[in-house]
Amino acid sequence: MNRMAQFHPIPTLREADKIAKSLGLVRGKGTYNGAAYWKDANGQIVTRDRLAELAGLA
Repeated sequence: MNRMAQFHPIPTLREADKIAKSLGLVRGKGTYNGAAYWKDANGQIVTRDRLAELAGLA
C-alpha cells in the first residue's frame, strides 16, 4: 500500500507532534511498522491512528 495514499485524521506529523505533546506523549526514535510513533509515560507505543482516537479526532 502506498503510504501517501493513506488517510489520516491528523494530516501532518507537525500537527501530530503538537497533539502528542499536549497529551504528555514523547516522540519515539525511528518508526514502528514504517510509521511515526509516540510513547506514553508507561513506555507503551501510540500510533498516529491511536493518537487521533485519544485526541477525539477519529
